[in-house]
Amino acid sequence: MWTASGGETMPVLDRSTLGAGRAHDVLELDACAAIVRYFCLGETVAVRLFAHLRRDMTVRVARRALDRVLEDEVRHREFGWACLAAMLDGSNAPELRALIDASLPRWVGALERRSNRRSRDDLA
Repeated sequence: MWTASGGETMPVLDRSTLGAGRAHDVLELDACAAIVRYFCLGETVAVRLFAHLRRDMTVRVARRALDRVLEDEVRHREFGWACLAAMLDGSNAPELRALIDASLPRWVGALERRSNRRSRDDLA
């Protein structure tokens, strides 16, 4: 698909940006934060985004690629929600719920800011 869409050299992936990082002393809190941010929220948004992109796609190679991406995004989203449900059944559920309650506005705001930034970049 990359060459079919006019790409010549593959983009370079900056692997130093691919980490969730640690913010808490308790690993489960960091894991819960990553699951909610990246899988529950991020992948739920991604499913809608890729479904929208795919809807009017007429280029076969691009449509096949978006079919595959969308299929993967759905699995990622389901993984996140299943992980969160399992974590909230555990003994530290109260702490996890408190983390989610306190952090959710910030996480949603970060998604909105990234979305707005991308929209502006697309218009430039």
